[in-house]
Amino acid sequence: SWIGTPYAHYHRCRGAGTDCIQLVAGVAENLGIIHDVNIPYYSPQWHVNQREELLLKSVLSYGCQEKALVDILPGDFILFRFNETEPCSHAAILVDNGKMVHALIKWERVLCHKFAHRWKNEWAQYCFSYPGVV
Repeated sequence: SWIGTPYAHYHRCRGAGTDCIQLVAGVAENLGIIHDVNIPYYSPQWHVNQREELLLKSVLSYGCQEKALVDILPGDFILFRFNETEPCSHAAILVDNGKMVHALIKWERVLCHKFAHRWKNEWAQYCFSYPGVV
């Protein structure tokens, strides 16, 4: 399990450190869904004063299938936008019982909590299934 893995910017090592984007990539690699995910380096503040949806473009480049947020299922992942003037800058994976797993610097680790309130109703922007996963 990735839960409890410390937050570490631009790292992808279960138990040692990860950030939200690398977590989504690491899970895909661990499950054999996507091989050799290569995400170019990004600064911790890459999204500030940026309008281009770089995270969205990266997700689409790996063949992930966009779906409506109302159709989200466990195993799908979500992209979040916290500021309407900036691109999506956070990712999480939906798990059973309406919960999500994600890495957030504020909490210093990967954790699981409810996909509800502002996470679901305000910040969630896009939903995807991994390629080849129904």
